[in-house]
Amino acid sequence: MAIVRIRHAPSGPNIGSEAHDSVIKAAHSDTNPPAGLIVHAFGQVDGEWQSIDIWESAAAADQYEKDILPVAQQSYGANHRWPQPNQEYELHSLVRG
Repeated sequence: MAIVRIRHAPSGPNIGSEAHDSVIKAAHSDTNPPAGLIVHAFGQVDGEWQSIDIWESAAAADQYEKDILPVAQQSYGANHRWPQPNQEYELHSLVRG
């Protein structure tokens, strides 16, 4: 079952577009998206950064967050850590354009 994970984090020295882009590049997610990722979106809303990820399954998301993401985050700096998802839920439907 497809899931969505939403995270919010206040702007700061290790949270923002530069950190995001660096971690995405280090994980090669921009050129070789991780298995099971349907879509990743990142942007600023109401002074906070928000990450929205849709995955084919919670298992695929968990594997990425366990095996790939920590290594990519370390490449940017040890202090770069995103919080646990603020929201996570199974999708009833997903329409792709």
